[in-house]
Amino acid sequence: MKTKKPATAPRFKLAGVALALGLLQAPAWAVDYIWQGGSGFWDDAGRWTLLGVPGSGDSATIQGTGTGAVLARDPRSAAQLFINGNLATTSTLSVGSLAFSSGSFGNILAQGAGGVMNVSGAAVFDGAFVQTVSYSSTINLGGNATWSQGNGRLSVEPAYSAGSQGFAASVMNIGAGTTFSDLGAASGSGYKIISGTNVHGTYLRTGLGDTYARNVNVTGTLDIASGNFIFEAGNGNAASSSSGLIQVASGSTLGLANITLMQGSTLSNSGLVRQVGGTVKVASGAQIGGAWQVDAGMLNIEGAHAVDSLVMNGFLITGPGTLTTGAFTFNYGKLGGANGSNGTQGGGTLNVTGPATIDGGSTQDVDYNHTLNLSGSTRWTAGNGRLAVATGGSAGPDAHLNIGAGASFTDEGAASASGSKTLIGSRLFTNHGSYLRTGLGETYAAGFVNAGLLQVEQGTFGVDASFSNTGRVDLAAGARLLAYNSQLVSDGLLTGDGTVQTFNASSAFTSKGTIAPGQLGTIGTLTIDGDLTLADSSVLRIDLASGGFSDEIVVTSDALLNGELSLWATPGLTLQLGDTYTIASFGQRLSGSTFDSISWHGLSGDQFSVEYTADSVLLRVTAVPEPATYALWALGLALVAGRKWRQPCRTQA
Repeated sequence: MKTKKPATAPRFKLAGVALALGLLQAPAWAVDYIWQGGSGFWDDAGRWTLLGVPGSGDSATIQGTGTGAVLARDPRSAAQLFINGNLATTSTLSVGSLAFSSGSFGNILAQGAGGVMNVSGAAVFDGAFVQTVSYSSTINLGGNATWSQGNGRLSVEPAYSAGSQGFAASVMNIGAGTTFSDLGAASGSGYKIISGTNVHGTYLRTGLGDTYARNVNVTGTLDIASGNFIFEAGNGNAASSSSGLIQVASGSTLGLANITLMQGSTLSNSGLVRQVGGTVKVASGAQIGGAWQVDAGMLNIEGAHAVDSLVMNGFLITGPGTLTTGAFTFNYGKLGGANGSNGTQGGGTLNVTGPATIDGGSTQDVDYNHTLNLSGSTRWTAGNGRLAVATGGSAGPDAHLNIGAGASFTDEGAASASGSKTLIGSRLFTNHGSYLRTGLGETYAAGFVNAGLLQVEQGTFGVDASFSNTGRVDLAAGARLLAYNSQLVSDGLLTGDGTVQTFNASSAFTSKGTIAPGQLGTIGTLTIDGDLTLADSSVLRIDLASGGFSDEIVVTSDALLNGELSLWATPGLTLQLGDTYTIASFGQRLSGSTFDSISWHGLSGDQFSVEYTADSVLLRVTAVPEPATYALWALGLALVAGRKWRQPCRTQA
């Protein structure tokens, strides 16, 4: 009996099917899977090329999804993931490496349960296109990443609503120990945008143009090696923060709009920090430095901080803290503000230790509860602008502007001979150093307090009734001190060859201090255009020279004489019998007034007669000492002076 041979063809077919199924279920080598388009589920083998589902050793390419998306509804993994479409997950997607060209991670198909993509290896984002992380999704970068050059956008979206459904903010995390390399824009004038990113590792910015950042939070390192990185305000996704290290290289710019530099953060700045808008807060305990520029927005300072230089072009620097700068340029804007103004505590102090420039053609305010201390050399450039120091009230305490002892402030005058500039202080602008007024036109200074040297070299310096002088006012020939109120009082020293012009002809300039026409020890003429009242505490110092030449005070209207007349001999003085000195002239002398006392310095009162007329005070030489007597007398003065000069200092036991 013959035995039939079994058929072999079906056996081969079954083996082929088994092999194919085996490859689909558990591939023995990496396979490249490509999504075939449209919406669908990751686990639908029919939507991938090779009729399988990518596994942990495979690569997966998402493309051609249109307005739909690929949804992974359970944990999935792939060795490589290429995104050029829309992908979402409600669970966790683990990939070895990521290439994100365009499209989105996250979709409304996830129904608000946005999932997580963990990237363990390298990631590349195409800087020429737009990548979006949306609908409550998260990307965690566990390896180094590159955002290539281009003018694209890496948009990690904030919380928002779509119809009746709300979505929490999406997040991208740059892991600790990793580096995210931003290679810059396509050109020097180009820009790219990143948002919703937490930098736990290092964000390295190189290349050209600008990178704008919204809601980017630094706990690791932001290294701006080249180009510009700007924390931008806008679209509700603006608030950023740093508690880590920000490094700005020379030639690079860190732009600030809406960001908090938190306690523990360090800003190492060899380039430029430039505030371009929004609200910037520097917390107590943060460290800042380098060159700063405020163009717009509000800079809120807490605690004590120092920078190398500060340029103020914009709106407001405030806060309760103290900011110290080396150089300062004040072109426009406001320092301080009312308590609670713009959501801040207001106030604060700005200390300027080096050179400062204030734009005389613009407007600057030192507002409520703020103090500006100028300790270097300051220029207020020529122009018809205004510098105002606010008087306190219900809005907040007084502001103060102080020129420090040893500091100088040069007011370069108005824009033209007919122009004027305004300084409003209400006794809150105090000069402890040197204020020099030069240039054209007039400076109107309301409430100016002079405790140092006010030197009017050129033009007019106008003051109101709250003007105070306990220091020295020096008026050069042709210069004027002009009163805009009937009350003008000096408690200090007035010198020079210029003019004090009272409010009107019947208003008096009252001196409670010292008037010394010319300079001390030299001859000059000082004019009071109006009335003059010399108080009981006043001193009129007059220097006498040979030949009847002397200082003179000229009063165009009435004079009321009191106080001390102090007469001084200039070096080389010789007297001739009959010499006459006119030391004061006026329209009329009120009430027959005379000086209360006369003091003589290098002179003998026995040699002179003091003559009061209706319109002048004269000194006449009535006696001249014999030459020998005069020489002995002069030698005696010299010996006494020399002994005092050489007297040793005694130290108490």
